[in-house]
Amino acid sequence: MAETAKSFVKKFVGFSVVTWVSFIISFLSAPISTRLFDPSVLGKINIFNTYTNLWGILILVGLDQAYARFYYERPNNRTVGYLFTFCFTVTYSLILLFVILAIPFRDFLSQVMFQEKDNLLLWLFFLSIFCTATLRYLNLTYRMEKDIKLYTIQGILMALISKVLYIGVGFWDSSYKPALVVLTVSHLILALVFLLIQKERFEKIRKYDKEATKEIFSFAIPLIPVSVLMWANSSIPQIVMQNTMDYHSVGIFTSAVALANIILLVQAGFNTFWVPYTYENYKTQTGQFFKVHRYLVCVLTLFGLFVVLSQDIIFLLLGEKYRAAKVFFPFLILAPVCYIIGETTGMGIGISKKTYLNITVFIVSVVVNLFFCMLLRIPMGIPGIAIATSMAAIVSMILKTYLGEKHYHVVDSYKYMFFSVTVIVASAIITLLVGNMLTKYFLLLGAMFAAALFFRHEVNDLFRYTKSFVR
Repeated sequence: MAETAKSFVKKFVGFSVVTWVSFIISFLSAPISTRLFDPSVLGKINIFNTYTNLWGILILVGLDQAYARFYYERPNNRTVGYLFTFCFTVTYSLILLFVILAIPFRDFLSQVMFQEKDNLLLWLFFLSIFCTATLRYLNLTYRMEKDIKLYTIQGILMALISKVLYIGVGFWDSSYKPALVVLTVSHLILALVFLLIQKERFEKIRKYDKEATKEIFSFAIPLIPVSVLMWANSSIPQIVMQNTMDYHSVGIFTSAVALANIILLVQAGFNTFWVPYTYENYKTQTGQFFKVHRYLVCVLTLFGLFVVLSQDIIFLLLGEKYRAAKVFFPFLILAPVCYIIGETTGMGIGISKKTYLNITVFIVSVVVNLFFCMLLRIPMGIPGIAIATSMAAIVSMILKTYLGEKHYHVVDSYKYMFFSVTVIVASAIITLLVGNMLTKYFLLLGAMFAAALFFRHEVNDLFRYTKSFVR
């Protein structure tokens, strides 16, 4: 049965609740955290999370995405319980193997990743990987089942732990290790509680299915380099600054990135629902995908420009030491915008099961990112790093669109993408180069007006759908 516009909007809004609540929590906690913690402290916490995300990706070996891909079209007619249990078993086995192999090299690993030899950091790191992998699978299950209620509960609890609990530590100790202890232990408790809640989903595997395993890993294995390259693409700026600048720079940059990720208010609710929706309906609803692409680009563009217009107010929330990021902030908005657009235009890669094509996309993007980070960091400093990030994001979106469209047609006109990127780049250049406040905001308002005029039909449709949904 075709998805109605009203039904689609309803589910989109439902899966967006977590993101909006998370944003509100971040909005309220940012003024406190950026005043309690020095940028160098937040820089170290973010570097810890950066490496945790990398090893979380390696441990999952693409099985999280395979779990989503085969949830509705299970290999060799296996049950959902078999798929769920198989993915968990492989992941936990790899975590155990990793810990055993890493112990003899613990000093080396700690020095390479955290620039100090500390067994506490390494054990917190191992536990964080376990939590990352566990919560990823449990979160995916609620998404695939379209269980908005439980997905929302889990997501809000994760947001509270990630963004609030560690702040309390800062009132009596503003160093980074106590904060990491609280973050890790809290995530561990949450992961174990939700494992207990979902324990009935596990199924006893009485017979190993070689054919199903082959199909699952054929899809998942090519995703490992892709996932690592995606991590590298988003983490290269921090790693470059960690090794060529200092943690203070990392803290300022990552705080600005966190603000730029306000755009993910659009992405998270959309992407959470979009993945199961596309795999369930791609054979029957091509026309609907054309509309979704246009509406998504419209919302992203207008929201992105609104954030740029509001940046002076937004940065008042942060501690004074963090406000230097304002000048390059709009460039960072391009990364999430291009990523979200690429999720729709490149969906043909996942549908065709040719996930290896993503390797090409992200190799090129990583090379562009690294090259321009190294090229621009000396003459421009942190703003140069931000510009490099935006250039890599644009390249990634273009390549993903080209390859995805070859296998599944989603875009009926490329003018929407082109306009979106052009107007956001223009707003970033205006912010960087125009010093006069009155002139800057006159030009930014002009860009907003041009975007509203360009997307006037989409705005009218979205307003009508939203009005109908509210009624």
